[in-house]
Amino acid sequence: ATNVGWGLAYAKYFSKHKSDIKVLTVDYTKKIKENIVKGHIHSAIAQRAFAWGTMALEFLLDVFSGKQVQKYTDTGTYEVNKENFNIYENRIES
Repeated sequence: ATNVGWGLAYAKYFSKHKSDIKVLTVDYTKKIKENIVKGHIHSAIAQRAFAWGTMALEFLLDVFSGKQVQKYTDTGTYEVNKENFNIYENRIES
């Protein structure tokens, strides 16, 4: 699925119509987690958005100090699934 809305729509559909199709969505919200636990969504790909705030402030400090900053920074992504969602429990978006 291309976003949370589509991921939840597929989860709702597959909760009523069983299938071997695995739903993979993006972002990790409470509703996505609930559907991973229920087995309606196989996994979610989420970004480490919690790092963005810190990184942005560090970049600003460097810029104002006259230092050069990287033009591109990969903030990384991670897969959340039934086996590991408890690792990311504190990083759930609403």
